[in-house]
Amino acid sequence: MMKRCAEIAETRGYLQLSFQASGHATLSAALLEAVSGHPRRSPSWAGALESLTRITGASLGVAGVSASISRAPASQARPDPYNTTAIANAVADLARMFRGEGSGGVILCIDELQMTAGADVEALGGVLNHLNNWHAAEPVVFVATGLPNTLAKMMGPDPGHPLISNPSRLFTFEPLEQYLSLEDTTKALRPLARDHGADWTEEAVEELYRITHGYPAHVQILAAATWSTSSPPTIYVEDVHRATPTAQAEVNRMYLLPRWEQMGNVQRAYMTAMSMCDSPAESGRVAAMLGRSTTDVSRTREALIRAGDIYASGTGSLSLAQPLMRYFAPRHYHATVEGTPDLPTLREMSSARDEWVDKRRRPPEELTADEIQHLATPPGHGRRLEQRRPPGGGDPRGPAH
Repeated sequence: MMKRCAEIAETRGYLQLSFQASGHATLSAALLEAVSGHPRRSPSWAGALESLTRITGASLGVAGVSASISRAPASQARPDPYNTTAIANAVADLARMFRGEGSGGVILCIDELQMTAGADVEALGGVLNHLNNWHAAEPVVFVATGLPNTLAKMMGPDPGHPLISNPSRLFTFEPLEQYLSLEDTTKALRPLARDHGADWTEEAVEELYRITHGYPAHVQILAAATWSTSSPPTIYVEDVHRATPTAQAEVNRMYLLPRWEQMGNVQRAYMTAMSMCDSPAESGRVAAMLGRSTTDVSRTREALIRAGDIYASGTGSLSLAQPLMRYFAPRHYHATVEGTPDLPTLREMSSARDEWVDKRRRPPEELTADEIQHLATPPGHGRRLEQRRPPGGGDPRGPAH
């Protein structure tokens, strides 16, 4: 969707500057690389390039930024890669130049925004805020993509001192549905197949949807495996079944196994416990399944959120970032972790899951809409309600005082 947005902007004459966020490269250096290596690079960009080069301390080569960083800048000013004013001014100058050439402006696209280092998250907020306040007339568009933990990354580890003050004011967040509906899955598969003289049966689409839960990346992988191994022109349920082991192995190889191998055993246990619960899973239930309190596993939970493996889907509730981890985690936990001292078995997790009770909540009292309205109305504001007599009769007002 971000790429499509950039394509539309380019048809309106905008210069696209795109890169993927990294925890090892500063925002200013990535921006300098995008500008200096752009195929439409023009001599008129010299001012913006000079400014970015000065603040990053990098030296420009023929094809862009060289690998070496200058230890002795030509100017007296020391490099400052987090100089938000200078970065914003350089982007604004570039946008003004493009608009002056009869084009649109600049569209800045960043992928995997949640990977940005904390200092660069803070710098990004400063750059965009400076553009809003001091270059509001310049045509600069910002669009980025990230995992569900992106907003938490912007807030930073200290709620009292967020990296970006009030991100919802500076950005418009558009959550993308984690799962496709069956209807959307059908729209993704059948028209394209028909364009190539083939088609899926309704039953085949439904089975693919059931296996993948409609998770877009996994729908792509299983659909591609099915398409490659089926015989045209019609794709049947049997074709989906035949391709499933290949697709599952691909999902494991590309997505699940790399993450699993980077986790410690306690993180693997946490992921396994989550995968055994309904989604979203209560954090208290997951902790109980590990035989620990929520405080005991808080660091594990936060580390998994920062890594993008899970995300908070509400107060005290969590969801898996990749739904097929639900099938992957228990099998791999049993094969590689179970038996480790101080970690529960799958049977113990299952028993603790079913026995857990959320003691923070009480069953809601049954109230009619009129009773709720009566309780919510302060005295002297026309409170009026016919009281119901208690079971067995008697005065609903209770004993006299």
